[in-house]
Amino acid sequence: MAVEKNVIVYSADRRRRQGLLMTWLLMVKHVIKKYGLIRQLFIRDFFIANRRSFLGSAWLFLSPIFGIISWLFLNMAGLLNPGKTAVPYPLYLLNGTLMWGLFMSCVSNAKDTLGVTAHYIAQVNFPHEVILVKQIMQAMMGTLLMFVMNLVVMFAFGYPPSWWVLTLPVLVLPLVMLAAGAGVIFAVIRVVFPDADRVLNQTLPLLMYTVPIVYSGDVTNAKVALVIKYNPLTYLVTVPRDIILQGVQGRPWYEYTLCAIESFIFFLGALRIFYVSEE
Repeated sequence: MAVEKNVIVYSADRRRRQGLLMTWLLMVKHVIKKYGLIRQLFIRDFFIANRRSFLGSAWLFLSPIFGIISWLFLNMAGLLNPGKTAVPYPLYLLNGTLMWGLFMSCVSNAKDTLGVTAHYIAQVNFPHEVILVKQIMQAMMGTLLMFVMNLVVMFAFGYPPSWWVLTLPVLVLPLVMLAAGAGVIFAVIRVVFPDADRVLNQTLPLLMYTVPIVYSGDVTNAKVALVIKYNPLTYLVTVPRDIILQGVQGRPWYEYTLCAIESFIFFLGALRIFYVSEE
């Protein structure tokens, strides 16, 4: 009986000659085909991430809480004037940092796509977009756990979310795509530019202050207001946060939709860059 053989032909610039649509379809095909591998890697890495720590997975909750406490202390000491917020400031801060934490986690995890499994990449031939999906799943799972804790705090404050909170998985998708796109570009850059990590680590905390997360969007400084207005993260972060806190009324849907489309295009372009250059 004849045995079927899969023949793979490698040639110079093979990936570059593939069209954009073919690149994206091929990556989706790889992710679907390797779903079992993604699941196994996700379970392994998620549950052993803090295995050597005394508090274990509790750090998923403790790390952001410590950061929030510092902002609350500055507010109580009179050193931080966040402006008027529609809900108590702790709730405003808690859900704002939740969205920003998702963005930072997705950027950081996507950036490490080619590094966290370097020993596998060197020994086993498999599509590396599998690792990207696993990394994003880890970031989203951590955010999901924090979101559950936020809901408990909101009920304790007497501010239960509206039913519009069920749309949150769709509303955060553009933010995840923007972060993942930026992360995979840095994953490629850091191979030839080792200082990329330092640049990113210095840029992300600074970028946080250009989004009304620890302060309200009603600023009096014209230059700061201009930065906030034209920063796409302003809408990708604050719209999901405000949906949790206040529901659907009064959101800047036109700006959010425009930024969501731009994020989708940017993500597809980043995948193309990653696919062509990472080999």
